[in-house]
Amino acid sequence: MSRWRKSALTHRDLCRRRILPNVVLITAILCCCCLFGVGAQEYGSTDAGELEALFDVLGGISPDTNWRDQLPDPCNSWQQGIYCLADNDTGELHVTNLEFGVLSDYIDVIPCSGHASLHPSIGKLPFLQSLQIFSCFTSQSASIPEEIGMLQDLQILTFQDNPELRGTLPLSLGNLTNLQRLSVTETGMEGTIPSEIGSLVNLRQLDLSRNQLQGFIPESLNSLGSLQIMDFGGNFLSGVLPFLGGLRSVVKMVLSNNLLNGSIPSDMGQLTTLTYLDLSYNNLTGGIPSSFANLTNLENLFLEHNDMGTSLPSFLGSMPALSRLTLAQSNYVGEIPPAFGNMTNLRVLVLKDNLLSGVIPAALGALPNIYHLDLSRNNLTGPVPFSLGFVEKMGSNLIILNNSGLCFPHSSARVAVSTIGVNSCILEEADSSNFGGQAKSPSESALPGESHRNDASGGGTNRFLLVLAVTVSCGFHGFLRWWQL
Repeated sequence: MSRWRKSALTHRDLCRRRILPNVVLITAILCCCCLFGVGAQEYGSTDAGELEALFDVLGGISPDTNWRDQLPDPCNSWQQGIYCLADNDTGELHVTNLEFGVLSDYIDVIPCSGHASLHPSIGKLPFLQSLQIFSCFTSQSASIPEEIGMLQDLQILTFQDNPELRGTLPLSLGNLTNLQRLSVTETGMEGTIPSEIGSLVNLRQLDLSRNQLQGFIPESLNSLGSLQIMDFGGNFLSGVLPFLGGLRSVVKMVLSNNLLNGSIPSDMGQLTTLTYLDLSYNNLTGGIPSSFANLTNLENLFLEHNDMGTSLPSFLGSMPALSRLTLAQSNYVGEIPPAFGNMTNLRVLVLKDNLLSGVIPAALGALPNIYHLDLSRNNLTGPVPFSLGFVEKMGSNLIILNNSGLCFPHSSARVAVSTIGVNSCILEEADSSNFGGQAKSPSESALPGESHRNDASGGGTNRFLLVLAVTVSCGFHGFLRWWQL
């Protein structure tokens, strides 16, 4: 019985071995037919209206190329940078993605000429979902046409590293209600941020960094509840920060290198999803609001180069996720809170160029993950509370120079001076004990041991002269008495 059962299993295995390879082969052939044969016949050519619009756009990007001859039917040309999808009902091909310029050092899609421009016919590609232009407008001035607002299906719009892209952001951008990513960076764009952008309720990434934008940050952005990344850094934006508590999904916010003034609004403490906040290089005042204690997910906080003029808040030490904290050159006063030693995830702490005074909290030297600590150019005093091992481990990443009241308490003065630029407390105490607390001049100072030798030598010389004087005196009186005889 077992023999027949074994024979049946063997026969079934043989069937599988013979049939499965054929099934795989047939499947592969069908796939190839769909890709190269049947697909080309089933799906027609590019939609006629879109074809003409696409030739206009290509002619603007690279007018020296005869695109009609080079790409008679762009959707069937396999041209990198042009991507299409077929209509399931009609079989017509529609342009859905366009990429122009240089994506990287190794990827060059549809090249741009030195006098490239973006043709208004871009608005006649109604199925376009993604338009990305990289390093294209570099020699001749170009602009974003208002017709861009006709692209109702657009989800991604990118203009990156286009220094000659000029003019203002078109108000029609507010019509792109399906837009998820808007990135206009490193261009010559001027003017203000259109309040119409607040209508883009599906927007997840808004990057308008490193342009020439001016004016206020529109309050309408507060309605972008799906926004995760907002970067306006490197512009000329001014005024006070608006209410932004409605950005309930924001993870990264960069407003650095602008002309913003006034205080940081307390409603920023409602942005509990924030992990990255950069408000550096502005004219902000008034300190860090206490509501920031609610930002328990915040990992990176950059507020350097402002005009806070207040003391450092202790509650920062209770923010468990903080990894990088940079508060340099912002006129902070008072002492460094000992609570800063509670930030166990802290890796970078920069408090340089402030007006901080008092002693350095010893707990900073016990932070388990710290690798860069800069307290330079303040008014800190007292012994440096770090062990010699901590100083050697940190090396050049420990910067506490230009605090005239600091000294290094360990006996290895050479390590203290050469590594962290701070004198030894032992030498300073020794100097202050001489001459009623006044340090000797270099000509008066002597190394240990040399003073005893000098005293002994001087005393011996004085005794010799005294004996010589007595001897001479006695001899002279004896000579007089002999002469009188």
